[in-house]
Amino acid sequence: MRDNTYKTFLLTVLVIVLLFALHFLPSFSVFGMKLRKINILSQIITFPGDNETIDVIPKPKDPKQIQARSKNGKLLDFKEIWPKGVQPVLDYSEGNGGGMDHFYAMVDSAARHKLKGRPVRVAYYGDSFIESDILVADLREMLQSKYGGNGVGWIDAGNDLEQYKRSIKATFSGITEHMVMKKNGYNVTMAGIAERYYTTNGSASLILTGTKEYPHSATWKNSRMYFRTNSNTSIDVKTDKKSWLSKSFTSSPALQVFEETGLTGEVRYQFKGSPVLFGAALETDGGLVIDNFSMRGSTGASLADLPDGTLDEFYRQRPYDLIVLQFGVNAVDANSTDKDMHDYLAKMKSVIRKFRRCFPEASILVVSTPDRGSKEGGATMPNIKALEGYQKELAAEERVGFYSLFHAMGGDGSMARLHDKGMSSADYVHVSHGGGKIIARQMFNSLVAGENNYLRRRKMEEEP
Repeated sequence: MRDNTYKTFLLTVLVIVLLFALHFLPSFSVFGMKLRKINILSQIITFPGDNETIDVIPKPKDPKQIQARSKNGKLLDFKEIWPKGVQPVLDYSEGNGGGMDHFYAMVDSAARHKLKGRPVRVAYYGDSFIESDILVADLREMLQSKYGGNGVGWIDAGNDLEQYKRSIKATFSGITEHMVMKKNGYNVTMAGIAERYYTTNGSASLILTGTKEYPHSATWKNSRMYFRTNSNTSIDVKTDKKSWLSKSFTSSPALQVFEETGLTGEVRYQFKGSPVLFGAALETDGGLVIDNFSMRGSTGASLADLPDGTLDEFYRQRPYDLIVLQFGVNAVDANSTDKDMHDYLAKMKSVIRKFRRCFPEASILVVSTPDRGSKEGGATMPNIKALEGYQKELAAEERVGFYSLFHAMGGDGSMARLHDKGMSSADYVHVSHGGGKIIARQMFNSLVAGENNYLRRRKMEEEP
C-alpha cells in the first residue's frame, strides 16, 4: 500500500499559503458592506498596518468658561450650571463667532416674540441616523413647543425617502433626483444646500401634506419653493385654503424662491418647463424650525465640495442661526487606523470653515457620533469612542460648539440597550422613532440648559 500522507501535508500547506495570500488583497465592499481583511496567522505574525488601530483616545480639555464682565469691564464670578443627567453643550468659542451665543440669543428673542419676519432656523446635517426625520422630528416638536413656530421646514423636491417621514406626507411625479452619494449624473455645481438637485422634463408635480403625528408640523403659514431655471418656467401652486395661482419665471442661473403665504396644512405644486428644483420650506414668520438635511452613507466630508457661491445664495435667501454637523458612523469601522481618523477630521475641518465663511453669524455645533455596536453582541465598537474624542478635539481646534451624542445616549453599550428595548435595528447602528425620541429629549434638555446659562450671564452683565 502506497503512503499518501504527503498529500495531506501538501494540501495543508496549500491552504495556509492561500489564506496567507488573502491578507494582501485590497479592502473592497460588497453591496456597500466593507469586508474585513484576513490574516489567518494574526496571533503569531503581523504585517505593516495590522496594529495601526486607534489605541489612544484623545481627551481635549474642557473649554474655558466664557467670561462675564460688567458694564464697566469688571470680571464677574460666573459659572455654567448643568443639571444632573444633562449632557453639557461645550462651547470652545470663548465668546467669538461660531459659538453658541448667537443661537441662544435668537431663541430667546423668539420666546419673547421679539423676532419678526422669519423663524430661528436650524440646519441639521447628518447621515442615515436622522433619516425619515428620526430624532429631528421630536427635537423640532419639543423646541417649537417651547419657542413657538410651526412647520416641518425643508422637504426635498423629489426624494423617495420622504415617504417614510411621520412629520409630513410627500408625493411627487415627473421629478428625477441627483445626489452626492450617487456620483453618476451628479454635478456638484448644480447642487443645492442639501447636496441634491432635481430635474424635470415637461411637467411635474409635488404635493406636501401635514400629518397629525407632530402637531406643530401639521400646519404652517409660508410655503417657499427653491429652484433655478434653465429656460422659461411656470409654477402653479395651491394650498388647502386658496385656489391655484400661476407664476412665470425667465431663465436665470440665480437661486429663486416662489413664496405662497397663508395658514395651510397642504401645498401642491405643478411645474412646466425644465426648472432645477431643490426643495420646499414650510414654516412660519416666528418661532423656530429645523431643516433635516440627512444623507444616507455620508461622512459629512462631501459638504466641503459645495460651491461657496451656492451657500452664499442660500445665506441671502435662507439664513441659518445654528448649523448642526452630526456624522461619524460612516467614517470609521473596526479596521480604521489613526491615519484614517486624521484624514477624515482634516476634511471635516474644511467643512466647518466653509460654513463659518458662508454663514458668518451662525452658531456651529459639532454633534459627535452616536454609539455603534458590533454585530457580535452589540458591544460598542472601540473606534467609536476614539472618534468621539477626535470630534471633540476638532470642535476645540475650530472654536465652535460640541455635543457628545455618544454620552447623551448613555455611552458604552447604549445602542445595545436600546436594541434590547426594541428601539434600534439589528445592525446596532440606527434607532427607531421611539429611540430617536429618547435621544431628542436629551438634546432638548441640553439646549435649554445652555440657553439658561446664556441668559444668566447676560443678566449679570447688564446689572449696574
